[in-house]
Amino acid sequence: MADELYADPRLVALYDAWNGGRWDVEHYVSLARTLAARRIVDVGCGTGTLAIELAEQADHVTGLDPAAGMLHAARAKPGAEAVTWVQGTAADLPGSAFDLAVMTGHVAQVFVTEVQWAATLGQLSRVLAPGGVLAFETRNPAAQAWRRWTPEGSREEAVIAGRRVESWHEVTEVGEATVSFTTHHLLGADPAEHVESRSTLAFRDLPTLERTLEAAGFSVETVHGDWDGSPLTDASPEIIVSARRV
Repeated sequence: MADELYADPRLVALYDAWNGGRWDVEHYVSLARTLAARRIVDVGCGTGTLAIELAEQADHVTGLDPAAGMLHAARAKPGAEAVTWVQGTAADLPGSAFDLAVMTGHVAQVFVTEVQWAATLGQLSRVLAPGGVLAFETRNPAAQAWRRWTPEGSREEAVIAGRRVESWHEVTEVGEATVSFTTHHLLGADPAEHVESRSTLAFRDLPTLERTLEAAGFSVETVHGDWDGSPLTDASPEIIVSARRV
């Protein structure tokens, strides 16, 4: 289930402001070009930035997201008419329909339980044609990014629609392989516009990812530790994976 960040229209507007980097978009667009992928699904497409860019070079792109607010924002962007937008999960997609499936924005981490993760990988294996590729990134648990998710270490400010917005994280629980946290959003100067969204993310290491991907019928082909293509180390912020359906 999507948390408040993806359901509250006031917070959907913050998504692009806080996620304006290009490194992940460029990585997946380049991968699609290298693979000559013609049929692509962006799973957890959010506000659609990547899906729209992929549609510039592919024959068919589907943007899939369970949050209506995110898809509403995606459909309003220039170029959105080139994408097929679907509200739902991978279970709502046709089988063997895609050459490439991508999960960006650390979407892989929202599948908190092993049952949820295994079911998602199984569905993605179903919707990919034989030889199709699944590509995604997840935060490297060895780097312990959550240690910086404090009010002091995570505070960000932006001006959106003429209104100053301030956001910060606060970790509430660190489990064996999950981290729960609250994100605070102060929308302008009115204390009544202090909105909170609560999230729990899974942190899976590479052996776990390899094991679960293999169980779902994938073979891992490449692994990187950052968007510059560097190898994975304990200090790497990311685990960036490409796996082929066998």
